[in-house]
Amino acid sequence: MKTTSKLGIFLAVSLPIAAFAAVASAFPFGRSWMEPSDGINNPGPDQPAGRAGGGGLWGTGSKMDKGIKCSHCHVEPQGMIDAQITFSPPLDNGKYQPGTTYSITIDLLNEVHVQDATHPNTLNGFALTFETQSGTRAGVLRSDIAGVDSSSCPQSYPATNPTNGTSYVYGNCNAITYVPKDNTTQWHAGWTAPAAGSGAVNMYYSVVDGDNTDKSSLGDDTKEGIVALTEGP
Repeated sequence: MKTTSKLGIFLAVSLPIAAFAAVASAFPFGRSWMEPSDGINNPGPDQPAGRAGGGGLWGTGSKMDKGIKCSHCHVEPQGMIDAQITFSPPLDNGKYQPGTTYSITIDLLNEVHVQDATHPNTLNGFALTFETQSGTRAGVLRSDIAGVDSSSCPQSYPATNPTNGTSYVYGNCNAITYVPKDNTTQWHAGWTAPAAGSGAVNMYYSVVDGDNTDKSSLGDDTKEGIVALTEGP
């Protein structure tokens, strides 16, 4: 699969795709990521008993996520959508500056599942992480909500979805993900690069074009990628 981004880099990345036999449900609840994956202990007033959670895996495809990607559950012929990842300040020819804090904008492009009479609301999303070559989190992941980042790492998701931001990090803080909001195609996050001497870092990302809120994950297109970053200057 070829992936492009606004990093000024064109990448040819081989990404294996597989599908599980069981139908999975989409994650309309921000807390779902850290809930048990067996689904047994997840009943609540706003969800049916037995809805499986992410079990602390975020679907980025990273080593921390054991190679699991969003496309393992969100199943549709891939490649209809695209994703654009924009850094501010811009990366220098694929190099990050140690200790620098970057603002990141994630855009879902060429959305297929749009609002219409059949789909009055669509739920899209993303997950993103930065990982060292040894498979540990690199740097600090930052929400666009002040004070929410992987260094403080909130253990629980808020009781209700935040209204003052588009991204959130919590639980094991191995990735940053979307705040569930209908009909959203752009999210904002941040990353403080690791200290000098950390070496090469991989950015793993996935963007999902959901077909309808609170429905099966089947029929959702995904765009996934790995971007290799080297340490500057």
